[in-house]
Amino acid sequence: MRKNRSLPTGIYQRTVAGSTYYQVAIGKKPDGTPKLASATTLKDAQMTRKLYERAKEQHGTGLYLLDSKQQADALSAFEMLKPYPTETLVAAVGFYIKCNLSLKRGQTMRQLGDLFVTAQKKNWNKETLLCNRSNLNKFIDHFTDRHPSTITVENIVEWDEQLTIELGEVSRVNVIGIASSFFRWLLACGYVTKTVFDPIAFKRPKIHRGDPHFLDINKCKTTLRVFSKHGLQNYVVLGLFLGIRPKETRKLRASHFKIDGDRIVIRLDANITKTLWSRTIYLKKGDALGDCGWAWLAPEGKLELPDKIAPCDRTFKRLFAHLKSELGFDWDQGAMRHTALTYHFEFYGSAELTSKMAGNSPKVLKDHYVGLTESDKAKAFYDLRPAECLTLPAN
Repeated sequence: MRKNRSLPTGIYQRTVAGSTYYQVAIGKKPDGTPKLASATTLKDAQMTRKLYERAKEQHGTGLYLLDSKQQADALSAFEMLKPYPTETLVAAVGFYIKCNLSLKRGQTMRQLGDLFVTAQKKNWNKETLLCNRSNLNKFIDHFTDRHPSTITVENIVEWDEQLTIELGEVSRVNVIGIASSFFRWLLACGYVTKTVFDPIAFKRPKIHRGDPHFLDINKCKTTLRVFSKHGLQNYVVLGLFLGIRPKETRKLRASHFKIDGDRIVIRLDANITKTLWSRTIYLKKGDALGDCGWAWLAPEGKLELPDKIAPCDRTFKRLFAHLKSELGFDWDQGAMRHTALTYHFEFYGSAELTSKMAGNSPKVLKDHYVGLTESDKAKAFYDLRPAECLTLPAN
């Protein structure tokens, strides 16, 4: 195809096997290449070009950047904009081009899921990574062949209905949570123009987790004895008396503990805490919690802790079968932390003081831990000592 200087703008002459015909530029395709129309005579070519120029003046060049399906989508958008008198087809086409054709394409949901997990690795430990990857697959497997921009709120509602049949309440919420995080990442990276997990459009299920599970004094004695028997004394003391979460305890090292005069100082850095906000716990001699902490962590006045305070999750799960059979009561993983916060709140009567130790807001503590025990039981809790708990089984 060649451009004859005598021909009008946008009209090209081509000769094939001795026959001459014309091609007329009528815009561009989405990939940027010219969109051409054929004409057998120069007069027909000029008419086609003139009609294009007239249409371009009336509707804007944007419409001619789209294929037939995209044009239909843009016109549908214009129909939705009709109630607003200042909006035009030009604006509708421009919006469509900006918000849809500009999206990154060419990758499957599976590939995007891998990119998302890779991007989040620095924020997740190994256990969290495996759990989130498994939960994300339950979302990706349902929409494997779709581009994320084609997934609608209605699709998500249908998928959630299927989840309700297949999964329990907590598992379902966890899957929806990681799928929502994935869509926020897609939005930030330019793969979609909005998240289908918008809280107004898609109502997330709420879980009633029940009341806190805290242990009475006899169960505390049994827990301390059984866990200590299996080499988990530091693990149970930090959870039961100080409310340190199991995942936080597994990240702690001996270097996070030190003695400063009459205080044991435990520093939980931001890379240890669940909330990514550091907190420090002080165990001072002469204070009920402080004396309890010294008795269990430094009975001879010295901190003699192993470098790794608690076993990994896999080791703990292997030991748990023995722990469960010896405890003699149903065990809830959150019971240690709930016990610590319940007795601390009752003994000290200050949500602010308890929140500093726990890393929770005062409101959460007031909402969940008020009035669950009595002051004399809280005092008995802080009077628990190794000599009493570790020698004989609690009655």
